[in-house]
Amino acid sequence: MRLLLLGFLTLSAFAGTSHLRIGGEWCFLSYDSSAPHADAVILIHGNGQTVDEKSSSWERDAGSSLLMARLRAAGFLLAQSNHSAIPGNGMWGNAATQAAVLSLIRYVREKYQPRRIHAIAVSAGNVTLLNLALDRKVVFHSAVLMAPVISLESMYTCPAGVDRVAGLARAFSFKPSHGCPGDPKDPAFVKATARFDPLRRARTGGVDALSGTRWMAVYEESDAKVPPGENIEPLRSLIPIKPLTRPGATHASRELFETYADQIVQFLKEK
Repeated sequence: MRLLLLGFLTLSAFAGTSHLRIGGEWCFLSYDSSAPHADAVILIHGNGQTVDEKSSSWERDAGSSLLMARLRAAGFLLAQSNHSAIPGNGMWGNAATQAAVLSLIRYVREKYQPRRIHAIAVSAGNVTLLNLALDRKVVFHSAVLMAPVISLESMYTCPAGVDRVAGLARAFSFKPSHGCPGDPKDPAFVKATARFDPLRRARTGGVDALSGTRWMAVYEESDAKVPPGENIEPLRSLIPIKPLTRPGATHASRELFETYADQIVQFLKEK
């Protein structure tokens, strides 16, 4: 189906960065016109990150901007959709989120014909990324999981005291049995998220769909908001994932991007 494109509205402070609507969502495309962009990197955001007609969270954040500049210099085209974002919710990889990201990928493929598609996902954006891969809707050549949410069951228990029950209930249209901390065995939650909880899906035989992608995970070992022991570490026991970890408890992507930008670029450049 032909994508609805309303046109370029503005240029950001970054040379070669355009903001436009694709599939009903604001998106940005960014690349260095002086460098070949044979590969594309789809940026998939998490809770509270947004794209609008003038800017985006990635362009305003120092760590993300640093990584974007190095990716552009390395010849990558970058693209991100707002993908039905609700500030503070992030949509948790539900159907609307996936559809928006797929619209962006189709646009990038049709207009730029990249040789390979990669992904970088932040926090809850990893639920979107993994659901797309588990459903075989996209085969990413490589993917970087930043401070990754892998388990909706883990989030439903409100780690670090953050209310995730309300956000998940909005994203998947169910009525929780009670507020935080939620019960992962809550029948309404279990039913509503059955097709959308990546770790649950991977543990019940879905990992074959992830085998065509090279995986890297970047996180701090004591992240309290997204406990690695309940999220990325169980997934690492199921599929090969290159870890970049350090001691600490931050969930801030800015610090991780600033620390590991060079390693991330090198990973995505590898064949």
